Amino acid sequence: MTTEQLNKRQKEALSVIEESGFVTIEALASMFEVSQQTVRRDIILMDNLHLVERFHGGAGTLSSSKRSGYIQKQIVNTSGKIAIGHTLSLVIPLKADIYLDFGTTVETASLIAVKGKTLNIHTSSCATAMSFQKSGNENIYVIGGKISGKDGSLTGSQTTEQLDKMRFDYALIGCSAIETDGSILDFDANKIAMKKLAMKRAKRKILLVDSTKFGKTSRECFAQISDFDLIIIDQQPHHSFNPALEQAKEIRMESPPD
Repeated sequence: MTTEQLNKRQKEALSVIEESGFVTIEALASMFEVSQQTVRRDIILMDNLHLVERFHGGAGTLSSSKRSGYIQKQIVNTSGKIAIGHTLSLVIPLKADIYLDFGTTVETASLIAVKGKTLNIHTSSCATAMSFQKSGNENIYVIGGKISGKDGSLTGSQTTEQLDKMRFDYALIGCSAIETDGSILDFDANKIAMKKLAMKRAKRKILLVDSTKFGKTSRECFAQISDFDLIIIDQQPHHSFNPALEQAKEIRMESPPD
């Protein structure tokens, strides 16, 4: 990747995208006082140079930068994810049917929460399924489909068709970002479709979110804080999120030990 072919405005736009994770064409046009068509050309150039990922309506960072790889994500705020798992363990009863969303927060927290419990675990994440298999859990069901992404996520029409026929006691959902208005966002349209459907098929919807996700932005809003029966976090976010958190039906928090 190289920025040598970018002019000053394009380099500044790239910095904005890398800092935010995702920025709309409209926002960039307003920020740099140029037309949206000019911004589109800039994004196409940066996409061709493998500096950003082009989406409908905007641009986001590549998996190798802000959207770090699955292994890298596993070591980000590990203590916070473990703390979320301890809180979650007090919520999930024996013999429950659980859907596990994609992502390292859900994976790490769930491994802590289900330890020693007999549960039926359903997921479309190969990475999560393998982690549970290695930990000795036997009742693991993988919802099949097309493998997409380096984390072995299974998505597509075959996956959604299977998921649409299922029912869960709990859906444990993760996200890429939470904005101050209470919007909950993610990057991948296929994964977003799975999140929405799993939430519809669950009796209780639980959002598992570590503190690093607050204040970030992403490609698409798939839910609001008020859509969840319970939100589990590892520490109190900035006070600017207080109005949004007041929308929550219930919040539980357990900070990691010092």
